[in-house]
Amino acid sequence: MTDREPTVPADLLRPQNFRSQIDLLVGDLSPNANAEPAQRGDFPPMSLTLAPRPPSRASTTDTPPAGSVRAWLSQITSATANLAHFAPLSLPGTLARNLAEAEAASRAAGCPDLFVIHAPEQTARERIITDIAWASCSKRVLVLSPDPTFADRIVERLIKINVLTVRALAEDENPVRSSAVVTKATSTTLASTQFDRLKNEMAASVAMAREQLNAVETALSTHAQVDLLTDRCEELVREIAATKSHREVVEIQVQLEASGSETTSFTHFVKQRKTENQERVDDLTQKRATTLDLHKEKEAQVADLRKRAGKPADGTAKKSGFIARLLGRAKPTQQPSELDKQLQESEHELNEVAATISSLQQDLQTASARLSEETEKMIQAEISIRRAEVDSKLSLLTSELNARKTEFEAATHRLGPNPLSQQELAIARKDAEKELDSAQQRVAANQYSIHELMKLLHADLRVVVGTPGSLQADPVFKHEPHDTHLLPPFELIVLDRAEELTEQDFLLLAKLGARYVLVGNLVPPDDAHARARGNTSHHLPGIGRNGKAAELRFATRLARQLDREKWTIETDRLVCRLQQIHAHDRRKLVCEPLLDRPEIELRFITNAEDEPVLVEVAFPPALTIAAAKSFLYHQLGEVLLRPSGEVHWHSSEGMSTACWATVEQASKTAEPIWIELEPGVREKVVGNGLSAFTAAVAFDATRGWTLAKAEQWLNDHLNTESSSRFAGVTRR
Repeated sequence: MTDREPTVPADLLRPQNFRSQIDLLVGDLSPNANAEPAQRGDFPPMSLTLAPRPPSRASTTDTPPAGSVRAWLSQITSATANLAHFAPLSLPGTLARNLAEAEAASRAAGCPDLFVIHAPEQTARERIITDIAWASCSKRVLVLSPDPTFADRIVERLIKINVLTVRALAEDENPVRSSAVVTKATSTTLASTQFDRLKNEMAASVAMAREQLNAVETALSTHAQVDLLTDRCEELVREIAATKSHREVVEIQVQLEASGSETTSFTHFVKQRKTENQERVDDLTQKRATTLDLHKEKEAQVADLRKRAGKPADGTAKKSGFIARLLGRAKPTQQPSELDKQLQESEHELNEVAATISSLQQDLQTASARLSEETEKMIQAEISIRRAEVDSKLSLLTSELNARKTEFEAATHRLGPNPLSQQELAIARKDAEKELDSAQQRVAANQYSIHELMKLLHADLRVVVGTPGSLQADPVFKHEPHDTHLLPPFELIVLDRAEELTEQDFLLLAKLGARYVLVGNLVPPDDAHARARGNTSHHLPGIGRNGKAAELRFATRLARQLDREKWTIETDRLVCRLQQIHAHDRRKLVCEPLLDRPEIELRFITNAEDEPVLVEVAFPPALTIAAAKSFLYHQLGEVLLRPSGEVHWHSSEGMSTACWATVEQASKTAEPIWIELEPGVREKVVGNGLSAFTAAVAFDATRGWTLAKAEQWLNDHLNTESSSRFAGVTRR
């Protein structure tokens, strides 16, 4: 087990290790690594003729070495340490924040080891710590504050931006918080929520396993249905083909039956009708023969009467001649009138018989023709009936086939594009049954302690917020006897009110994480001069009792040792540090005013070759930072751009401009100042003092600045990386 593992004794992490109260100090002071004042020399004022200094950059170092935390801290704060350069981390979202806060938070989130922030205002600290935790929550973050109310507000802010946060509680804290949001974020509530979630997940797993089993059963049933439908469709296709073939031979079949070649019910029916018609024909034939005989009798009778009446056969009347009377024929026995009457009656009867014969002849012909016609009609009617029956059967078979095809397509669609075979489904059913049984057993054994629930939440809990006392009391930190280390380890530890932190506290807390951010009021409390001016004068150490130098607090010492900022404020003067020097070398500084600008002070140090080297330039209080930056560029060739966020290019009216929207949006009310850096290049500066930022750099195309040339210039002069581990945030 290494010293980096979290093996902190519980009795050393009590709330009283942080001071319970903070003396609110007046002033927004920024600690400086250079704690000693510069010595004024006796040289005459120098003229404003300084050669530009070539840019320099400290070499990078690796991350903190393995070993004890104390050894690592000693190395990173050593006067000879070359701190690794790092780039700020982009902040998510669009929270309300000023540029100083955003820069401090983004640099702290991107720092690979230790970062300190001077932020005396509580609201500013809340925003900064929230931003740091939010930007770093892809890893695990621990935020500690000795103020429970402050910790509650941090939790509320993080939950509002949807960062999963747990509020760790100390023994003396009421779990029922004044804020319902914070109450829901405590370990107990989260554990209960986690327990409910696990129950729901297990119930869902049972439902899923049962659903899977049902799906397998359904698939098996669908397979069987598909097989049955396949067989039925094949059978229907055969029946339809046979029925169509049968329809083609219906007429031939009926003709054969009608002719008597095949004996069916239709054959008997046709035969019966033929017999009935033949009987009628025979009857008419017999009647005609009888009538013909009667006709012959009537003809003979008429001929006899005509003979007797003396009438010719053609029926014309003829009187007896004189000779005939002379010859003495006998007189007729009947009177002529009677004979005529009988003759007329006989002729009339003969005519009737002849008419009857004609009628019978016609009926006989009609009966013969009707027999053939009725037979043909019966055949055609039978053909129509049988074809209708076949068509009806075909319609039913086709409808059923279409319905079965639809069912088949639906069933195959349910099986999917790559269905499992029935053998594979049988195996899957056994697996699903096992999974269902296992899920039901897990539900039956659903018992967890709060510590186990915290472990289950380990992967989801991104940010833990609490007080130092919560480290020994809250379940999120506690472990079971079989655990070998505390849960959980943290990637980043953020400590609020760091001015109350002792070195021993930090050494113990540092073992819980890999990198650290200290936030608080880092001004020496006994610096009365600084309190009166309300600025960041930090050249002089605090004055203790009896005029002796007071020992600086641990976090303040760290701030001074880790400060590598280019710009700082000493009392009321704006200072640009061209080179970083160690605290023990500050007594060797020689300060000289410029000959033609005596309000500007140059600070030199003698190098190993006994040559003066310009390391700092101090500007008078009335001079703006824009004027100071202009002076540094035109006299020393120093381009000190200070953007924030992503750069965006746009071109208009012969001008290519690199803009930083973050600066523009955060400084809408600030009056911008344009600085002429070189012909055709201007820098737009917003803000004052240490809160001044670069909003844009414009390149004039009429002066030969193309977009490619402008981008190259910006790459040469813009360096967002820094080795400074310090940031100061003033009040708004």
